[in-house]
Amino acid sequence: MALRATVYKADLNIADNDRGYYASHAVTLARHPSETDERMMVRLLAYALYADGADTLAFTRGLSEADEPDLWRLDLTGAIELWVEAGLPDERRVLKACGRSEAVVLMAYGRNATLWWQGVQNKLARNPKVRAFMFDVDGTQALAALAERKMTLNINIQDDTLWVSSDAGEATVHLQRLNG
Repeated sequence: MALRATVYKADLNIADNDRGYYASHAVTLARHPSETDERMMVRLLAYALYADGADTLAFTRGLSEADEPDLWRLDLTGAIELWVEAGLPDERRVLKACGRSEAVVLMAYGRNATLWWQGVQNKLARNPKVRAFMFDVDGTQALAALAERKMTLNINIQDDTLWVSSDAGEATVHLQRLNG
């Protein structure tokens, strides 16, 4: 019998000073049995960084579906406007995503993120559709400690730093732009 995903509910209070975006979003996401708290929380940060007032950004089946990203924004025709990947995706997957969407965002994290970027940089950095970012290791590990089945996260974004607080504590996550 296959293990089922665990459902998490999060109320996100986003204050993105860089974009001038201030809003609250109630989101539900499924955590795949093989997914860590750290990865799930990185997906929530990606949501906070790209959320919009039209509420068009959505979590997908992610790890459960090989042909879908972690997050995407679809237009009214169903075409993919934004494809967001968390982790260290294979360059072929990213290039395939470039063919299917208008823009691709990579949110790398973990101890091997720098090594991963060195390996894929030559092919991906030149592609105008790809924007790559890397979260700092200490920040995402502190963020993972905030994961709860039902959580309220206050996320303040300014100058590539994300301050996240909840009843479980707080975390500061630094975002490094890898290209463009």
